[in-house]
Amino acid sequence: MRWSNIFILCIVLACFISTNELFAQSEGDTVITIVADPRIDLLADRFNRTHEIKGYRIQIISSSRKEPAKKELSKFVANHQEIQAYEIYQQPFFIIKVGDFLTKLEAEKFHMEIEEEFPDSFILPDLITPLKQYTYEVKY
Repeated sequence: MRWSNIFILCIVLACFISTNELFAQSEGDTVITIVADPRIDLLADRFNRTHEIKGYRIQIISSSRKEPAKKELSKFVANHQEIQAYEIYQQPFFIIKVGDFLTKLEAEKFHMEIEEEFPDSFILPDLITPLKQYTYEVKY
């Protein structure tokens, strides 16, 4: 073999090795960042104001007096900021309902968490606005 052939072979091998290292993936988590268009939040908010679907909420109190209902609402919001609370007046009652649960199972799970704190609470079917509570994070 001539020196020129050996030299060319070494260059080809060097290129091949560096190419494999270039395209090799490291072992570990792949992080993908998705930047959402801020207009999506505006659309979701508009959708929430105009669209409701069948789901479940938990009623924590129904009282003919406003003060006990406000007290229970404050107690709930102080301890469960991540769950939406609704104050409803249906004459002559002040009603506090919480959550926007798509399934009864989700409502039952949360109800078990608050049952000791709100012993008179119960699950009931209701029209809900699910986009307020459910957000999705994509991880790869």
